[in-house]
Amino acid sequence: MIEFFIELIGEIADLFLGLWIDNIGLKRKKRSNKGSAV
Repeated sequence: MIEFFIELIGEIADLFLGLWIDNIGLKRKKRSNKGSAV
């Protein structure tokens, strides 16, 4: 049972890490788009 929770926490951590990285990537893209527009 404990192993199941460890795996579950690992999956959730990977998911949040992926979302966090995607969020940073989107912010950088928006900044670069504003720079090219100006």
